[in-house]
Amino acid sequence: MLVGAGYDEVFTLPLLAPADLAHAGLQPSAVIEVENPLRAEESILRPALLPGLLRAVAYNAAHGEPAVALFESGTVFAPPPEGAPLPRERRALAFARASYARRAPHEPDRAVDVYDATAALTALAQELRVTDLQLEAASIDGFHPTRAARVLVDGNVVGSVGEVAAGVVDALSLVAPVVACELDADAFLAGARTARAARPVSRFPASNIDLAFVVDDRVPAAAVQTTLVGAGGDLLEHVALFDVFRSDALGASKVSLAFALRFRALDRTLTDDEVSTLRQKCIDAVVAAHAAELRS
Repeated sequence: MLVGAGYDEVFTLPLLAPADLAHAGLQPSAVIEVENPLRAEESILRPALLPGLLRAVAYNAAHGEPAVALFESGTVFAPPPEGAPLPRERRALAFARASYARRAPHEPDRAVDVYDATAALTALAQELRVTDLQLEAASIDGFHPTRAARVLVDGNVVGSVGEVAAGVVDALSLVAPVVACELDADAFLAGARTARAARPVSRFPASNIDLAFVVDDRVPAAAVQTTLVGAGGDLLEHVALFDVFRSDALGASKVSLAFALRFRALDRTLTDDEVSTLRQKCIDAVVAAHAAELRS
């Protein structure tokens, strides 16, 4: 799926230098040191994939290729449990996209943003039919303080996603912006799966509406979208965030989130009254759940 999304697979060494962790903004509580490393500066087993992956992004940038999209799957290591002789190992998956997304000649190239990372993550979850994927805004080592989130599956934290912190970009001489994600692959795959089933396609036209809400900037867009899905019911065919707007005119610590909603029935064309009722139901649900205000 990641190859199809334009990412190239890389294979980095499982050995890191302590400086690699520091450059990536990580501060693990414990690492496994190698007694006789082949290179003195690469003396620890990697506790995460992102330090090595970001080093690969930096290598490309140093050779004139800053706009790369890379991913890696592999083993990461942690100290053994009490009394056990061997390190704990788990499978991880990480991906990163840097600098700009090539769009020419169809449209102008654009800078990457955090939604490039969340879109790839969402597509991965959909392809694997992960039932309950959630993003929870959080402050995470190595990521931008307000543009990062924990990744939850079935309510359990399985990774992190967001924009790489400016300090990490500077330390590795990356070309900003850089976005990235790392997952515990085993935990991600262990989540509940939606059964694959065929769905009928409606022959009737859709009704599209846009709704913009002003909410506190601590309210995750994903939480508002979940509320809309619940309020829209079976007739809500699709919902997507398409605009995030901040301005002093909205008020202190406020943000506008705009969503596109598409309603459609299998057996009829929805009437204006039905769409109006659904629209108001979605508005009321978001206002009640998130202390939101509809933006006209």
